[in-house]
Amino acid sequence: TGSQDLHLWQMSARGVMGWQRAMAGDREGPTQVEQAPEELSEPTGRDPYSRPSLWYVDACVALGEFGRAEDYLDQTRMLAREKTTLFVPDLAVQLARVRHLLGHPREEIVALIELALSQAREDGNLHQQINGLELWLTLIDPADAGVRQEFRQLLAEVSYSDAPILTRWHSLLD
Repeated sequence: TGSQDLHLWQMSARGVMGWQRAMAGDREGPTQVEQAPEELSEPTGRDPYSRPSLWYVDACVALGEFGRAEDYLDQTRMLAREKTTLFVPDLAVQLARVRHLLGHPREEIVALIELALSQAREDGNLHQQINGLELWLTLIDPADAGVRQEFRQLLAEVSYSDAPILTRWHSLLD
């Protein structure tokens, strides 16, 4: 139990425990989630923002701490764009959701969704393309015929092993 590998696992697990606390309404949860990547950065040498923690964002949003989530997402998105990582579409979608909750102008939300979609297409990431289209239909224009058509085409490509998410996506169209 004293091995370095187990210690790293315990640090990560503390972050998940912080998320669970936040989901239960504990205001200290996000702080616990936030500390995990910082603590992990010491032995691994990784920048805590280089591997985004969507647990942290989820915890902040659950407690209505949208500004805190926005700051984190903005930092991680900028770093992800710099390094052109596969995190860009997910971070852009999450940031668009948070900025929508904060009441930012529609144009900002549209730009973030378009960034997510273009990067997901470039990466060939089917699920992130669908996530971007889902957000478009949810926040921007549920009746957008072109987006609905693209959404249907991409849904046809998703494996049936993804049944739970497929059900949610199909219900959006229905």
